[in-house]
Amino acid sequence: MSTLQTLDRGLEAIEIISRRTGGISPAELADQLGVHRAGAYRILATLQNRRLATKGHDGLYRLGTGALVVAGRFMNQYRTAAQPVVQELADRSSCTAFVAIADQAESVAIAVAEPSVRGSIGISYQAGARHLLERGADGLAILARVDPPARDLTPADYLDDSVDGPWGLDITMEVLLDGEAVSRPPCRTMYWTAPQMVAHMTVNGASLRPGDFFGSGTVSGDQPNERGSLMELSWSGTEPLKLADGREQTFLEDGQTVTLRGTAPGESGSVIDFGECVGTIVPATS
Repeated sequence: MSTLQTLDRGLEAIEIISRRTGGISPAELADQLGVHRAGAYRILATLQNRRLATKGHDGLYRLGTGALVVAGRFMNQYRTAAQPVVQELADRSSCTAFVAIADQAESVAIAVAEPSVRGSIGISYQAGARHLLERGADGLAILARVDPPARDLTPADYLDDSVDGPWGLDITMEVLLDGEAVSRPPCRTMYWTAPQMVAHMTVNGASLRPGDFFGSGTVSGDQPNERGSLMELSWSGTEPLKLADGREQTFLEDGQTVTLRGTAPGESGSVIDFGECVGTIVPATS
């Protein structure tokens, strides 16, 4: 699709100025845009006229108040679009639901919905409420986000995540079989991210609604000790898993207990522990 070069340069100039909180000179802007200095001055004059840029006493340019107005309008549109989804989640779960974003070291609620019918116990939440990122489930999800691994395939348009920011999850997992760690699959190297998997399910007709739980069948890495299921660890039974006591195993057996653990990075190098998920294989009834 063809684009307007002049408009594109103006928008690029706004992005450059926004990254330079200490200000930027016309000469520096011209160099980064790859234009003559006179062209940079014209772009800056246009942005000033629209209050998208302002010139300080030091001669450097920074974002103007017009950028704040545009950002505020974006947030209003975001809240308007999010509110019906959040309300449906609140009604289906009979709990308060909200959308939060990161503001430096804190998580801030920007859209909140109360259920139309609440249970006997409920917790209210206020739009604008904030807390440290590592102090709540919403903040933990934000902290865990990382860039997904490079892919050798170009995803379909509905799976394109190049414009949505990082959605890989920096979660360290551990799989234990009867108390012995047999795998440590790295969630951050998953080829497809959780939003992509959800999109793929819905486009193929899966009936998903806000509030549904999503789980991946397995989380696996490139190395043998990073395979997340016993089916993969034993390569469908062709490569028996060797346990510490010398035994070999290909599939789960009655009476065995599987434990899943997960941690995510917290602030200042701390670790956030998600606890354990434990399950025991019981014999089939006759």
